[in-house]
Amino acid sequence: MRKAYGFDRPLPVQFGLWAWKAVHGDLGTSIATGRSVAEEVIRAVGNTVMLAVFAALIGFVLGSCSLLAGYFRDTWSTDW
Repeated sequence: MRKAYGFDRPLPVQFGLWAWKAVHGDLGTSIATGRSVAEEVIRAVGNTVMLAVFAALIGFVLGSCSLLAGYFRDTWSTDW
């Protein structure tokens, strides 16, 4: 098992091989699913982008409301 995963080599060699493969797009195989890690990351990117877009929209709306509230401060009278 150690030889299959390359754990029998020194740590700097392991890191160098990992970095070389990562630069070339080979992120290895997921131990949990047995699929390519690159495929798993690509699947997760869609959800991450969707979450980021919705968070940005919420932040833009709330920020705009705060901007308007600051601009129009002291314009509404509560004395009826």
